Amino acid sequence: MDLTNKSLALLLIAAIVISLGGTIISLNKLSQVPVTRPIALSGTGRAAATGNVSLVIGTNASCNIDANVSWGTGAATVNRTLSTDANNNWDGWSCNGAAYGSGCSGMVINNTGNVLLNVSYNSSVNGTGLLTTAGQNENDFTYTVDDTTEPATADSNSCLLDPVTDWANVNYTNGNNGSNICSSLNFTANSSITIDYNVTVTSDTTPGIKSATIYIACTQA
Repeated sequence: MDLTNKSLALLLIAAIVISLGGTIISLNKLSQVPVTRPIALSGTGRAAATGNVSLVIGTNASCNIDANVSWGTGAATVNRTLSTDANNNWDGWSCNGAAYGSGCSGMVINNTGNVLLNVSYNSSVNGTGLLTTAGQNENDFTYTVDDTTEPATADSNSCLLDPVTDWANVNYTNGNNGSNICSSLNFTANSSITIDYNVTVTSDTTPGIKSATIYIACTQA
């Protein structure tokens, strides 16, 4: 069948109308389809947190005896007083109390902790027990605390409260609480005190080894 130009034109127009109609219907249907939004993510990509650093410093009440006393050997022909506090001659033998760290220096007590210390002492014997000779008594064994005139290598002014400054008989309490010698021993740069001793011997002092054990107690002040 032969189609005229007019018929072809009409068919083309009809095809275009049908195509446009379908497109409009499709677009209308798509506009009715619900669209779900994507889940929004908050933040900027960095996390914030806090931490903690802690440290506990414990208390340490401790002390050491850094120097003991040893006067060596000798025999007196007259009454002699040996001392760690001054120069004393013992018939042909000399004790230099100023020589810090020698046997003739005093007993050095050092605060090795980090708190103030209350320091007390007790002795295993007094003067009578040390020298064991008739006529000798407690006055023949005495002590004091040296805290102001120490040698250059030792501390000074270390006892902040109640230092013993006078000579007194060495204490013997048969195991009971001893005598206080410093109520507040420092623990910083100046942290040591020295117990100086005097011992008086006579020409008839019983020969033999003479010794005393000194018990030092250090507690937190």
